[in-house]
Amino acid sequence: MEMHCSRTHLYPGCRITGGAGPVRASAIRVTFSDGRTVGAEMLDAGTGDDALALAVPEYRTRAGTLITERVWAVSVGASAGPGWDLVVGRRVA
Repeated sequence: MEMHCSRTHLYPGCRITGGAGPVRASAIRVTFSDGRTVGAEMLDAGTGDDALALAVPEYRTRAGTLITERVWAVSVGASAGPGWDLVVGRRVA
C-alpha cells in the first residue's frame, strides 16, 4: 500500500494519507514531502481490536538528516478523499 506524509518525518499529530481497502497489519510504503520513500510496517499493537502501530526503519531525509528507527502508535482517521488516513500518536519504541 502506498501512503504519503506532508512532512519529512513523523511526529505525534501528523497524518499519513492515502489508505485504501481494509485497515489491517500490512507492509506499506510511505513517501515523505521531500520525495524520500521508506518501507514501513503497520502492526497489530495487541492492546485492543483497533490498536495499530507503525514501524518505520532508519532513513535519511533528502537533506541528510538521520531519522532513527521508531515505532509509533497510530489510529485511523477520516480522509478528505476516498479511503482513510493514519494519525500518528505517541512513540512506543
